Amino acid sequence: MTLLNRYGRGLRIALCATVVAAIGAVLIPAPSQAAASGCKVAKASVNIQARGTSVRAGAFNMEQRWCWNGQRITHVYKPTTWGSITGLGRTLGVTYEGVATNTGYYFWPQNGGYWGRFTEYQAKFNYCPPRILFCYSPFLPRIRFELYGDGVYHSSGS
Repeated sequence: MTLLNRYGRGLRIALCATVVAAIGAVLIPAPSQAAASGCKVAKASVNIQARGTSVRAGAFNMEQRWCWNGQRITHVYKPTTWGSITGLGRTLGVTYEGVATNTGYYFWPQNGGYWGRFTEYQAKFNYCPPRILFCYSPFLPRIRFELYGDGVYHSSGS
């Protein structure tokens, strides 16, 4: 295969995922190679509602990046989590306290690694309405990811 670099000179290279930075030529992998490996970010969010209403008071959010080669997961990054509170949620006394619990494990050993990864994080939101002498039991939303060695993922939240 011959590619032309930005100077119009021909390059003879094999078909593979290669970046030739010194002369500015980039070879894109064939579609079957691109689908067989890569990295992706799984994203999910769970809304928090004020008790006894359908009003959105905030949200618990999670993102997790992972890489795979089509046969197994090659790398899993630590999830990023954050809570957000709406203006009405702040007025009602909702606060984000951070991650309460988390767990993660690999499953289905395969090809010198693992085919899947399960991750679950649970957050804690306090609900202490102003001018009331007590707080309600906290909101404990959770988000779960199942990541797979072919780039597919499933998420759920409660």
